Amino acid sequence: MRSNRTLSCLSLNNCQLGKDLMKAIGKGLMCNDKLDTLLLRGNNLEEESILELVDALESNRDLKLKVLDLSSNRLNVNISQCCNILIFRINVESS
Repeated sequence: MRSNRTLSCLSLNNCQLGKDLMKAIGKGLMCNDKLDTLLLRGNNLEEESILELVDALESNRDLKLKVLDLSSNRLNVNISQCCNILIFRINVESS
């Protein structure tokens, strides 16, 4: 994802992603500016597994992520809402 020049949608639905893979995804997103859709549905992600993603979204203002699907994970509503609010804020500030 770091050297991506064309990928705009990444679907990792139902892949049983763990904390280590989420950390790698977060690192990739820190250097990516093309991805606008990230689908992580049904991975049984817990709150701690999503922290790398949140860090990446906060640190990379060039990333224009418009869709983040975290449904069917083990996240509480507050974490999921926080991620969506963060995406909205980043997109509004970059407009």
